[in-house]
Amino acid sequence: MAKYQSPNIAAKLPEPAIENPQHVLPEPIVGGISQILADCFHPDEFVAIAPAHENEDGEIVPRSGVTLKAAEWQARVAAKGGIEKIFSTKHGLFMRINPMIKDGFKNADVTSFRHALIEFDRDGDGKPILKADQYQAIVASGMPVSALIDSANKSLHAWIRVDAPNEAEYKPRIAIIWKWFACMNLDTQNRNPSRLSRCPDGRCTVDGEVRHQRLLAAGFGAENWNAWELGNSDLDKPPFVDLAEIIAGDCEPERPTVADVGIGTGMLYAGRINEIHGEPGTGKSNVAIALSNAVMRNGDTVLYIDPEDNPRGFTRRALQLGAAADDLIHRCKYLHNPTPDEIMSAQRWSAKHHPQLVVLDGLAESMAAEGLVEDKAGDVLTFFRDRLRPFAEIAGAAVLVSDHVAKSSEDRGRWSRGSGAKLGRYDGASYNLSLIEAYSPGRAGAVRLTIAKDRNGGAGPTGHDIAEVHFAPGDGNLTIVTFRKPEQQGPLHRSDAVIVRIVSLLSSQGEATKRELRSLGKSQAVDQAIRLLTEEGRVLYAKRGCSHVYSLRAKCTYQLRKKAS
Repeated sequence: MAKYQSPNIAAKLPEPAIENPQHVLPEPIVGGISQILADCFHPDEFVAIAPAHENEDGEIVPRSGVTLKAAEWQARVAAKGGIEKIFSTKHGLFMRINPMIKDGFKNADVTSFRHALIEFDRDGDGKPILKADQYQAIVASGMPVSALIDSANKSLHAWIRVDAPNEAEYKPRIAIIWKWFACMNLDTQNRNPSRLSRCPDGRCTVDGEVRHQRLLAAGFGAENWNAWELGNSDLDKPPFVDLAEIIAGDCEPERPTVADVGIGTGMLYAGRINEIHGEPGTGKSNVAIALSNAVMRNGDTVLYIDPEDNPRGFTRRALQLGAAADDLIHRCKYLHNPTPDEIMSAQRWSAKHHPQLVVLDGLAESMAAEGLVEDKAGDVLTFFRDRLRPFAEIAGAAVLVSDHVAKSSEDRGRWSRGSGAKLGRYDGASYNLSLIEAYSPGRAGAVRLTIAKDRNGGAGPTGHDIAEVHFAPGDGNLTIVTFRKPEQQGPLHRSDAVIVRIVSLLSSQGEATKRELRSLGKSQAVDQAIRLLTEEGRVLYAKRGCSHVYSLRAKCTYQLRKKAS
């Protein structure tokens, strides 16, 4: 079924041409500092102007700034003959975009949330944008611009007049600006109201050349923020989806179509986040690579994100498990332990090239590398939203996440370890990986894939064994990987038969230890049955010393009664 996306506000704004001779910059305004003081501040408001300096690490850093009333700055500039005569610096001169308290430099010191600063010099693909095209994009937005400043380097600084009554209202207006310019890679550090911008008529040194910062234009665009919002009233309209289009079109149930391994169905859902988890040593990476090999054999592209192994180890293992060298060269895009910026770059690449499968082989390691904790729901939701969801929703790929399980078999259930927030994020198929027989490069063995969750129902019911993956030694140190359907699972699946015996025993004697329950069948089948019964809420367990004691949940004794007439 097709994925539906909310409309992008940035679509209103045409992408700027990288080179367009028709776009030209305005001529600089003489006395720009005086005009910006007069146009953007009241005479009795404190304005912070900050020279930059070179710190011990050789970095150019602005100071906190000197605060004077706008009228006092005007008088000093006039008396000295220019702002550059007040501050003698070659490292650049800055001023805060909003009025401050006396000696203020923090967000809490802002006295009027009047302006927001936008700055960009590259588009969504990382290509440079000429200043003339930056100017055109700002003009095309129609937003109220109090001042447009040439930074004397690669970018322009535009002061958008938002006139927010307080910080609480300032933030949503900032969010609207960022959505509008979504295709422009706005500098995310410019969201705060105490932000420093380049000060007109100041100087800075770029590549050994002293350049002047100039005010290019002032007071253009919409009359004010409210007028601009009124002209763009659909900005806050909820992005309702027209369900009639879905009903009239393809409303068939979704099926897993990615990674056809020869068992009559695909293993993964396209455009969704799928998952595989298991204990250490069960071969999660081997299965992820085997699924990737199946995708590449079909002529499709795989993006493999690997925070655990290294390029040589991954390549060796993929070849050993049957990958064709030509596929690895042309159909596999491999990222080793990427930074957040590199993952975002991969997202942009994926949106353009549409790989069929994106694998993250090591969720916990990727989160830890960003200082996130898998036990914290907020961290989990942030990582899934920012790092994984774009691959599924924008690129349309099947995302496969490899994860670990909790150490305690009693507490793990059928899920991977960490915050329960993970559960809702997997909107494709989630599989539990368990050993049938241990294997190694020189020894045959197999693992079982059991459905832990399938929101769409296309793969099968929870607890259903969907596939067995068999590994056998081959010639030349190769491992032959075969996916097989498990034996026919009738109404009484092997775990269902054990469930009947467990319920019967607990009904007759009230409670039982795990050791007693394991006498009812093979340990693995009993453990699986106990997990299913516990997750369904039919069986309760409690710790008594070193033992786990199980009992049936008491039946509800409440009965519906006919309403008296």
